[in-house]
Amino acid sequence: EKHKRLIAQLIDDDPNLLSHEFKFLTIYPDLLPFPIRMQHFMMVQRSKIRGERISLKINRNRIIEDSMRQLLSYKSDCIFGSIRIKFVNEPGIDAGGLLKDWFTSLVVQLFNPNYALFSPSSNGRSNQPNPSSYVNKAHIGIFRFAGRIIARSLVEGIPVPAHFTRGFLKHIIGIYHNTLTDLEDADEELHDSFVWMLKNDVTPLEMTFTADFDDMGDHKVIELKENGNEIPVTNENKEEYVRLMIQ
Repeated sequence: EKHKRLIAQLIDDDPNLLSHEFKFLTIYPDLLPFPIRMQHFMMVQRSKIRGERISLKINRNRIIEDSMRQLLSYKSDCIFGSIRIKFVNEPGIDAGGLLKDWFTSLVVQLFNPNYALFSPSSNGRSNQPNPSSYVNKAHIGIFRFAGRIIARSLVEGIPVPAHFTRGFLKHIIGIYHNTLTDLEDADEELHDSFVWMLKNDVTPLEMTFTADFDDMGDHKVIELKENGNEIPVTNENKEEYVRLMIQ
């Protein structure tokens, strides 16, 4: 702690120190400035890329279908190969630019509403899985593919327009308890209504432990707990109601 500024300067001058003499600092990342932690993270990720070349010939009009079909024809660990892209009927040699174009265009299409995979948050700045994604029969496979592509773009160091809600990011890393603060990122209006409920008398609302939602135009009601449609929400149990709604 006393010498962390000097240590940070040494690592900034020679990033390889974090893999050798100062390797112990990876156990105590809070001692390092965020830019150095990010730099080390990217260096570790790039080391995963192996020499095997994966050549993909992609039609832009079928970018998801072509990418999935061709990548799945390789072994499961091919995602760490050196990927080279050729777009059908387009000139150009992939010296890095086409790969970046492919990652970006592919991720944009994965968030295309026509695939019903993701739905935007109320503020439009982030996304989470669409509850109606089952309308696409291949949705589970495409979700897995989306995860691998976004992860691979991180390994490559290519930023892509994949912005997820905080609650969904917590689920990805295994934290399954969402909070009221997490909800604000996904649905600001619903967050504000729950804040109001927790501060005010809910008796006049005559609510029960059920949730209403729109499923592709079909109105559905689900129970938050067993016999939820018969359990009124009161000032005594409203915190439980809010917690179950958030989950």
